[in-house]
Order: sequence, then structure tokens, then C-alpha cells
Amino acid sequence: MLLWKKKARLLKKTLLAKKLVSILKHTPTMKLKALREECKTRWGAHLTKFQMYKEKNKALEMIHGAIDEQYE
Repeated sequence: MLLWKKKARLLKKTLLAKKLVSILKHTPTMKLKALREECKTRWGAHLTKFQMYKEKNKALEMIHGAIDEQYE
């Protein structure tokens, strides 16, 4: 009998937020559930709702911060 072990990929949170920037630039109103599925399929990262919420906010802050810096 074979036992399959799930391997959870470890991504640093800043790296994950940077990767989410490219997704959220096009669809900033994307739901957390859809983002979780996207992370699961693209990078194999399994995140909780709370972690996904924090990373989405960091990514949106990066996007808006870059836009604000351009206008200064």
C-alpha cells in the first residue's frame, strides 16, 4: 500500500504578494476563493482564508503605492 504525502510548497509572503500583483492588476475585485484556487493551481500554495486576505491586501497596497508614487 502506497501512502501519498502532500507536499506543501512554502512561499515567502512577500514573494506571494508580488506574484499576486500581476493577477490583481487586471482583476482587483477578484474574490478570495478564486484567488486561493489560482494560487493552488499556479504555485501549489495552500493558504487559509486569513492568509489569502492579508496577501491580497499587501498586493493591492503594492499596486496602489506604485500608482501614487508616479503622481508625486
